[in-house]
Amino acid sequence: VNSFMAQLRRNRPSSEYATIGLINTHPYSYTSSKSLSKELLRLVDGAQRRATELGYRTEECWLGQDRMTVARMHTIIKARSIRGLFILPLLSNRGRFKLPLDDFASVTAGYSVTHPPVYRACNHNFATVTEAMSELRRIGYRKIGIAMPQRHDTRTNHFWLSGYLGFQHLYQSRFPIAPHIVKEVTAKNLIGWVEKEKPDAIVSTLETVPEMLEAAGYRLPRDIGFANLNWKPEYPHHSGIDQRYELIGSTAIDMITAQLMRNEYGLPKIPRINMTMGKWVEGQTTRSRGRL
Repeated sequence: VNSFMAQLRRNRPSSEYATIGLINTHPYSYTSSKSLSKELLRLVDGAQRRATELGYRTEECWLGQDRMTVARMHTIIKARSIRGLFILPLLSNRGRFKLPLDDFASVTAGYSVTHPPVYRACNHNFATVTEAMSELRRIGYRKIGIAMPQRHDTRTNHFWLSGYLGFQHLYQSRFPIAPHIVKEVTAKNLIGWVEKEKPDAIVSTLETVPEMLEAAGYRLPRDIGFANLNWKPEYPHHSGIDQRYELIGSTAIDMITAQLMRNEYGLPKIPRINMTMGKWVEGQTTRSRGRL
């Protein structure tokens, strides 16, 4: 019993590093938390819940607020004895994170931080595409296309396109569909692509695709199917993959606290990526299994 209690005491967060900073580069205002994307809010919620479970506090650190500089934020974080940092996805599509990380245990979410090399917690984007396409094939779709803005593919280090092309090479090489990954997806270029390539289902990161199709006279799912690679609870009628942002946020905290327990600070020699599998959600934009 004494040995067990001693281990519990060793693993309990000390006051020296009991706070984890949530670094946010988005613009700050008194209503910022309400104006952030739902995905970012889900990440933060998962992180805060997991930190509380493990006995840590979290503190939001807004790099995007007016007159805030990297040097000033670094001084604030050090003064508050924050040793763990969860770097939320950057406001910019991809870029460098300039706050020095030598004295911190740090993890970022996703691939928006291109430098420095840090630990990452993210969705398994490659598997998300292939899982969505596999589910569509099980339902009976055979000519599956992909449509999204270039910035969405770039932000995932091109895993969306890689997964799509890999799956297409293996399972629909007889009827290949050219990807519709363009600067901006508009109703005009989307419908033009659909009329040319004639997909029977589309995977996308845009929840507006069904509206564009329906405005052009297509009936979902009778004429064409749709699966959202970034399924959102706000669109429960969509089929797609829930990326489980809460779990990604929770995983990031696990990675940070593990570093703190090992007294590991600074940039890793070999950065690791912890990928979370998504979950297929059957909605009303694809044919149901019962109607096969």
